[in-house]
Amino acid sequence: MSVYTLVVEFPDGKEPPIGPLTDILGGRAMTVAFFDHRDDHLSAEQASLIEKAVEEYCENHDKDDLDIWHKLQFLTKE
Repeated sequence: MSVYTLVVEFPDGKEPPIGPLTDILGGRAMTVAFFDHRDDHLSAEQASLIEKAVEEYCENHDKDDLDIWHKLQFLTKE
């Protein structure tokens, strides 16, 4: 099974009803967020603090970055 993330913007008041049985392009809705998920993303300053902390941890514990930088970019507002 393939899973995609699709974000659709609707004009206020024109949002269609969506539920677990909603057909979307031949698939079904698995997860629905009734808010802008980007509101919970990290600011550039917060992301920078996390990057510095991970970098320091990796240097002190002889670890690589565990691909955290790649994942962190998806949690950042920019």
